[in-house]
Amino acid sequence: MSPHARRTPEHSREPGATQQGTGADLIGRQPQEALRQSEERFRLLVESVTEYAIFELDTEGRILTWNAGAQRINGYRAEEIIGKHFSIFYLPEDVRQGRPQRGLEEAAARGRYKDEGWCVRKDGSRFWAEVVIAPVRDKAGNLLGFAKVTRDLTDRKRSEEEIARAEEQLKALVEERTAELAKANEKLQAEIHMPRRFDELVLLQLVLDRSPVGCVMNDTDFRVIYWNPAAEQIFGFSQEEALGKLPYETFVPPRAKAYVESVRERTASGDTGANGASECVTKDGRTIFCEWYNTPLKDSAGTFIGYLSVLQDVTERKRSEEQSRATSEQLRALAARLQSVREDERTYVAREIHDELGQACTALKMDLALLVQQLPKSRRRPHERARSMFKLIDDMIHSLRRIASELRPSTLDDLGLLAAIELQAQEFENRSGIKCHLALPQTEIALDSHRSTAIFRIFQETLTNVARHANATRVNVRLVGDAESVTLEVTDNGKGIDEIRASAHNSLGLLGMRERALLLGGEFSIRGSPGQGTAVTVRVPVADRQRTGEPRSPSSAG
Repeated sequence: MSPHARRTPEHSREPGATQQGTGADLIGRQPQEALRQSEERFRLLVESVTEYAIFELDTEGRILTWNAGAQRINGYRAEEIIGKHFSIFYLPEDVRQGRPQRGLEEAAARGRYKDEGWCVRKDGSRFWAEVVIAPVRDKAGNLLGFAKVTRDLTDRKRSEEEIARAEEQLKALVEERTAELAKANEKLQAEIHMPRRFDELVLLQLVLDRSPVGCVMNDTDFRVIYWNPAAEQIFGFSQEEALGKLPYETFVPPRAKAYVESVRERTASGDTGANGASECVTKDGRTIFCEWYNTPLKDSAGTFIGYLSVLQDVTERKRSEEQSRATSEQLRALAARLQSVREDERTYVAREIHDELGQACTALKMDLALLVQQLPKSRRRPHERARSMFKLIDDMIHSLRRIASELRPSTLDDLGLLAAIELQAQEFENRSGIKCHLALPQTEIALDSHRSTAIFRIFQETLTNVARHANATRVNVRLVGDAESVTLEVTDNGKGIDEIRASAHNSLGLLGMRERALLLGGEFSIRGSPGQGTAVTVRVPVADRQRTGEPRSPSSAG
């Protein structure tokens, strides 16, 4: 036991003595021995839980007691903090606005005060905390002080924010469930110290019985010795039906037994982070999904004596997450189908332009040449008009070839990915004036048409972005492949993309490139440094194990 965990004196135990009976049984016992056992059980519970900062305040807000959880979260040892005002944990602006005093006043008036906000550790660092303040009164109703429970929710808050950004549709549900779970855990694992031993037991029983989440205690044999009303509501088993039984006899199904046993072994070995989530069954046969937070219970000698577990039914949240995941997969499959249809349509239009319009322009040019041959050479003006028409037809043929190539380069289908990249780099250099240097394998990489098309389209879009936004004078292109994957790297020496724009969700070009890679099970990344250029990397797995050549020495596409 920590020397500063409580103010009341410890009670010794005889070697080999055991504790029996539930919390409810202990409350009903009036003899001194029952009271001693009750206090011992409560003290062990308080000592064993370290995830919460729990301490007692006098009526003015000065700290009277300090537990190990408080030292871990706030950083102060007991001798450093006892006697000081609890406002030391608040931000200066909160102190100026009277937030600590307001919490005491509201707790005294309403019976409870709950708040969330930034708190300050001894080293000056901040953490996001959930705070509950409850008044401590004697049987006559006189205010003796306050019990304060603090939970560090910094990591969970960051996780909630990330989930909220990624899953907007689940935001309200996730925040509600997470806040509810944190609130319940705080109440159930709270280490509340009161000046009178009997009042300590009464308050513990009150907290556990009124908690909105399940609370279960097990002895060393894993048999249930405490079962609160919330657990009864979740599983449907009454306290009488659950006490004295193993979890496998009530709410843990056979298929989850191995997993529960592994968590149990970790908890028994002293692992305070042996939390988990598993399937459970209710009395009426329904399957639910619960999250568990487990704590090993030890006596003053450090001997393991049982388990404390709090749990939350997260079936609805899990179902919502699974539905969201399934929806995302369906949308991704639809996007893949649309990409395929779009590429097929572009290929069809490109061939129609090349075959139909190209042939028509060629025939028109031949007919015009025959007409010019029949004109007298003395008719200068018709000859000049004919030359103008020849140039117009040639320009039209060139435009048709360019449009067809942009829609679907025939080089990609006829000569492969490497030739298509070289041709695209050459056209980009001629059109933009930006030097494009290539490092490509000596031999063609054997890829199916979907992968070749995806890599080529990403390359096209990257060059387009360089021309529009980079202000670069040089682009380096590197394509490498092995038996597992093909990697394309495109770097420029432009102004560099910033982090905000690189991760923006409204950039259709970047989203399109990223989605093309993901549809093939690949990876896409873009990073930039101000003034040092931008690098785009896409890695796509090959369909089969293929042999690739060694990369050439870098050379200009021009």
